Amino acid sequence: MSAAERVLTDPIFVLKILKTLSSMKYKVKRQFAPETPVEWLEFRPTLVPSILVSRLWANEGTSVLWENYPHLLAMADMPVNRKQHYANKVHKIFIMSPLPGSPISLEHLRDLQWPLLESLEMDIDFARHGEQIRSMMGPTLKHLELSGYQSEGAEYFGQFVLPTIFGLCASLESIRFGPAPISPEDRLPSSWLEENMYSVPSITSIALHTTRFTYTTPLFMHLSAYPKLASLEIEVEPGTALLPFLSEPPEPIFTTLTSLNTMLYPEVALALLPHLHALENLQLDICRTLNHPALASDIVILDEVLNTLSSTPHLKILKIGVGSLSQGFPSLPSPLTLSGTSLRLLPMSCPDLTDITIFAAEPGTIDGSSISPSDFSAFCAGLNLRSLSLQLHPSTTGHLSSTLLSSLGQCPRLTTLKIGVILDLTKLPPETPTFPNLLELSFTPPEFLPQDQPTESEEAYIRRFGAGLEDHFPELEVLEAWGGEEEDLAYVEPFENTPASVWEFLTGQPQDLWDEDDLEEGEEGYEEAFGEALPMRMGHGGSPDVYNEFL
Repeated sequence: MSAAERVLTDPIFVLKILKTLSSMKYKVKRQFAPETPVEWLEFRPTLVPSILVSRLWANEGTSVLWENYPHLLAMADMPVNRKQHYANKVHKIFIMSPLPGSPISLEHLRDLQWPLLESLEMDIDFARHGEQIRSMMGPTLKHLELSGYQSEGAEYFGQFVLPTIFGLCASLESIRFGPAPISPEDRLPSSWLEENMYSVPSITSIALHTTRFTYTTPLFMHLSAYPKLASLEIEVEPGTALLPFLSEPPEPIFTTLTSLNTMLYPEVALALLPHLHALENLQLDICRTLNHPALASDIVILDEVLNTLSSTPHLKILKIGVGSLSQGFPSLPSPLTLSGTSLRLLPMSCPDLTDITIFAAEPGTIDGSSISPSDFSAFCAGLNLRSLSLQLHPSTTGHLSSTLLSSLGQCPRLTTLKIGVILDLTKLPPETPTFPNLLELSFTPPEFLPQDQPTESEEAYIRRFGAGLEDHFPELEVLEAWGGEEEDLAYVEPFENTPASVWEFLTGQPQDLWDEDDLEEGEEGYEEAFGEALPMRMGHGGSPDVYNEFL
């Protein structure tokens, strides 16, 4: 048998080929209506042609299609043995309850066995459909997510659903409770969750970020000593009740925690961070209730948080968001500050940082005027950044415009850059690409207000700006204009027609893929000036992979 024949007939090789094909993705620009923005959609190649090659390829191909998130309704008309044949292939499932009165039923899933199932995402009303999917919860399950309305209320959820889940899923490693597990008027004491979790010591990841669990402060304190807890997502109740506990914990807390996503008062966040020595991923939302009076220290809360990170030397991903700290703060008249000293010292505290995002809920409310060019250069030189997003107000960062890109050029791995700084790309010298891996770029464009008929110098400016983009950002997929206060404008695949994209970007015109008759006036002006066609409209083909195209 030749090598080529063996590849086509050996199940191991066939499965590798089909898995590789299934994992491939390609992007297509789409705009579903003239008033909606252009966006990337990801598609995967269909496996149908491969499945039709032979019985072997069909068997291995359906294993790939059914492995992750299969279309379970396709089982409804299958004989029982065929249903079980496909159930044996499933590793991951997403399933939701049909709406009341819907002709769709989940009865065809009752009593099926799922021997390889490891991940289950449920938007299920247990009172209506718990029995039909009960067999999905078993000893092989490692990851469970539960969301959706529970018609029988809090008592039923706490006294029946939780014991059922933890009783059947003895090997769980992660559990997530999504939005609205019970009706809005009900509340679920988190102590019920605490009581049931003791029966599954294998859990290392817990997420309670957008649920109706109450009394989460005691739960947070309990979880601080939970054995092997690696990841926690939780909204702690507003207030400072945690401060006494964090000031003098009875024993070291969160010793194994590597990922934390939480919302806290500023003073609670500052008290917690020194305890998180193993942390690698921090997503921290800082806010207060609106009726809380502002404190003098609130204006420098970003600096205080960054300076506290010296206790988290293993941090790789940092995301800090600041919401309302009091009525009207932060705001454009009363912004937060971010100092150059804090940025300069950050690489010394957290040398492994690769992803940094700092933002405020109200755009443009971070003042970067105290960040000097040398501070920013030292910040970039000390880190091997992959993603950087600083929501600074452009009116406070003019002194960084001429040196910013040269400083960031010390981070060749950057794939995402979003920063509130005015950048003029016409001043970049033609040279080896400064950012060979950058895919997303967001900054504030320089002021550019051409007449209806652009002048020769304006045309030349647009071409030089486009050349700067192409020379220094050769892999760019998304170009975004951010003005500090207004809604962002994103331009997908800017190099498909660089002059057109630059024209739209500099003049603040939304990208448009619709018919020529629907073009914005600014785009018509571009065509008159340059005499080139804009990107063709809605002409891309392709269809998303369908999980159950071949049974």
